[in-house]
Amino acid sequence: MMDLTTHIVDIFGWPNIILSSEKLDFADSNIPEKMDGKESLQTQLEKQYKAALTALNTVKEDDLKPS
Repeated sequence: MMDLTTHIVDIFGWPNIILSSEKLDFADSNIPEKMDGKESLQTQLEKQYKAALTALNTVKEDDLKPS
């Protein structure tokens, strides 16, 4: 169950990764940080959420156009 929970927490960081990467290769992606309990899950969720929110708030329309 922890693997699924870790994956869900990791999804919150995807906007930041997507907006700061030229391309995505899920086969060559980073392995999520292992978490061992509720506190570490909450800490990581907050970290991922803040990073995603910052990325979404700072992206410009030109950044979304293909290069």
